[in-house]
Amino acid sequence: MEDDSLVIMDAEVRRTLSRLKRDRRGELRCARRTMGLLVFIVTTLVAGACEPGEEEKRQLVELRRIAAETSLYPGFQKIGEKVVFKQRLVFFFNTYAAETTFAEVKSYYDTTLQPRGWGPPEVSGPSLFRSTDANWVNYRKGVYVISVAQHQSVRNRFDVVYKWEP
Repeated sequence: MEDDSLVIMDAEVRRTLSRLKRDRRGELRCARRTMGLLVFIVTTLVAGACEPGEEEKRQLVELRRIAAETSLYPGFQKIGEKVVFKQRLVFFFNTYAAETTFAEVKSYYDTTLQPRGWGPPEVSGPSLFRSTDANWVNYRKGVYVISVAQHQSVRNRFDVVYKWEP
C-alpha cells in the first residue's frame, strides 16, 4: 500500500515538475520576445532622437554663418570640427591649436564680440566637471551662444563652439 502511494506521489511529482518546466520555457520565450521588443523600441527612439529635424538643420546653417562672420584669434590653426545634435539643441565645434594662454584668447573675444552685440562674458565658478581654473567663457546673443574653451588635457588646444539653445 505504501509503495503504491509512493508511486502515485512520484508520478504526481513528475507531472508537476514537467508542467513547471513547460510553464518556465513559455515564460522564458515570452521574456525573450519582450526583451527583443524593448531593445527595438529603445533603439528606434534613440536613433530618432539623434536625427536632426528641419529646424535643427536650419539652425546649423545659421551657426555656420555666425562662425564664418566671427573673427578668429590670430594664431589659431584649425585642426577639426564637429557637429552635435541634441533634442532642440545644435552645437558646432571648431577646434584650434595655438601657442597662447586662455587669458589672451578671452581678452581678444571680449573686445571683438561685445561690439558686435554679443553679451558680456559669462563665466561660472568651479563645478564637478571643470577645474577651478576659469578656462572657458560664453557670449550670448538671443538663442545663440559662442563658447570659447581651453582643453584641460592639452593646453595648446582651444574650442570655439557655436550653439543654438532656444
